[in-house]
Amino acid sequence: MSCVVITDHARARYKERMGMSKSRMEKDAEQAWKNGVRWDEVSGSLRRYIDGQHFGSKILASIRVYCGRVYIFKNGALITVFELPPKYRRKGTEERIRSRREKIEDEEAKEEEGGTQC
Repeated sequence: MSCVVITDHARARYKERMGMSKSRMEKDAEQAWKNGVRWDEVSGSLRRYIDGQHFGSKILASIRVYCGRVYIFKNGALITVFELPPKYRRKGTEERIRSRREKIEDEEAKEEEGGTQC
């Protein structure tokens, strides 16, 4: 069972826009929340596109990009989902961001192990 709550609106939009089953939607929502690229990790034209969708500053922190789709969460619940335009679905975009995230996490872990040097 998924720990992500899915609103009725999100269910309707997912079915309308993606045409996939309820079980697939639950899996995708869970994966998007856990593994999706956060809004604050996105840069360039993709960031400007997301910013231009006028979601408001309170929601931006809960946006995830996963598998060519934008998932918008609020208070731990999926409220809507939509597909990215084709120009933002370039192969490897999410992987590059994830590898950058992992590199930063690795560097932070090394700093913690080595202690601070003044």
